[in-house]
Amino acid sequence: MHRNGLALTLAFILTFPFVLLIILTAGDTIGREEEQVFALQAEGPLAAETEAAVRAYLEAAAPEVRLAVNEPGRRPDLTLAAAPPEGAPAVPVVRRYWVPAVPFTSRVDGVSAEDVRRVLRGEVTDWSALGGDPGPVTVVLPVGEAAGVAAAAGVPEAALAAAPHVRWVPAEGLRAAVAGDPAAFALVPLDRLDFHLHSLAVDGIDVVRGTGEVAAYPLAERLWLVPAEGSRTAAGAAEQAAAALQVRLPEAIRVFMLGTTIPSRCSLTRAEATGDVTSSWSAAQEFLLQADYTVLNLESPVSDLATPPRCRESFLFGAPTAVLPGFTRAGVDLVGLANNHFLDYGWEVAADAIRSIQAAGIATVGAGPDLASARRPHVAVIKGVRFAFLAYDNVEPGDHAAPETPGVAPLDLATLAEDVAAARAQADVVVVMIQWIPEYQVDPEPAQQEAARAAVAAGADLVFGDGPHVVQAVQFFPDAYVDYSLGNWIFDQDWSAATMEGVVQEAVWHGDRLVQVTLYPYVIADQHQPQLLPRGEGRGRAILQRIYEATARLPQAR
Repeated sequence: MHRNGLALTLAFILTFPFVLLIILTAGDTIGREEEQVFALQAEGPLAAETEAAVRAYLEAAAPEVRLAVNEPGRRPDLTLAAAPPEGAPAVPVVRRYWVPAVPFTSRVDGVSAEDVRRVLRGEVTDWSALGGDPGPVTVVLPVGEAAGVAAAAGVPEAALAAAPHVRWVPAEGLRAAVAGDPAAFALVPLDRLDFHLHSLAVDGIDVVRGTGEVAAYPLAERLWLVPAEGSRTAAGAAEQAAAALQVRLPEAIRVFMLGTTIPSRCSLTRAEATGDVTSSWSAAQEFLLQADYTVLNLESPVSDLATPPRCRESFLFGAPTAVLPGFTRAGVDLVGLANNHFLDYGWEVAADAIRSIQAAGIATVGAGPDLASARRPHVAVIKGVRFAFLAYDNVEPGDHAAPETPGVAPLDLATLAEDVAAARAQADVVVVMIQWIPEYQVDPEPAQQEAARAAVAAGADLVFGDGPHVVQAVQFFPDAYVDYSLGNWIFDQDWSAATMEGVVQEAVWHGDRLVQVTLYPYVIADQHQPQLLPRGEGRGRAILQRIYEATARLPQAR
């Protein structure tokens, strides 16, 4: 073996329940004369199928690749075990991650690993023991996965398979079974999780978002590589082999979406009175900085060419550029401009606002010097995935752009499909933002639903709306999600409780696959400062409940 390090070439086959083939070749490069082949032995239930898998692989292997299964009577360099041996070093190899999943409307966000085991054993039968509303717990598990669930959770497979409290559901029906049962508690392989369900963190570790000490995540099927006692070379090989064989956690992409943002009128006055015009963002800034990308609807030009109204009745909204550092410090990446107020001071001020916003490092979408530019998507590459954002207004026709006239992008169902299709050709994910009415009601109108369906049918992955100034229902489609209104984010409408409330919408993608949507409620304090509320109690819970009740009145396509 070369002295300057150990290079490993690995090939493996992994199938349920315990079939694993590992071939290790040491050397700087395959084909060099000085090589060391590590002998692998699989113990217990792994042994017979491992040897058969190696033989099958040998038939197709390239001739320069050196392969070996441990010979009988010889001490193996590495032993593959189903459990870590007592008193001996072993390197874990994660085969699969499992995630607790509950209905979207659940107010529970996390459990302990012991909670999961107690639920599976039938010792927890009421949601109140897990921090939820009182009511029975229904355990839902995928058919044929008893061994995997048992291995991941650390419960006896035989007891689990025979448990009367477990409802076994075909994998393809798991989503509908959980989404349609408010009592459901499921375990789902991470690669099968999607946005129709709400995933739970376990022991404070969230593998969906990639937060916490993910290496210590308890709900995982693991095998163990045990190096020969006293062999430094084998120990190093075990570490490298485990790293290569480990199931990779997908890199989470967390996109935050915010509602109506109008840092004008009393919102501007109240912020200025604090001595920091950017203070509207201070309470939520730390939370928002968890996002990889943040987008909002900016319903006010930000320009120093106009004098914005302070705390008085006015329907002309504007803000000085001094507010922009608050946006950037909170991590805002993109603002949608397709609304009925961005042109309140005319195109000259709107164009200056676009320049100022972009100079602050924030992208814009939904407005431009002509119709083509207003309809053009903004494409952002986030962790290697291309996202296309489109924005439209359906409120003020007088502000709409035309072929040779500046303005905002109009919502036109005849061209919406064209735009989404064009965006899809440029990107992996398409997000559509729409400003629509009516205002101040939680149930979306048929016209809103028609536009959302059109966007989804054209290929949009997510649609979120703005304009009602209050939260509205959400709607699930098989491959897309719609939130009709997130409510006000920064605005001074303190004449009702509902207009001082809203939700931050977090959407999590794994690659181009939407796997999670979570709503975080807040209240606007002192007419300008959003403050996050607990999801599961008090006013925060009431905000979410209003959304869920409206959602139940809409048709849902699971």
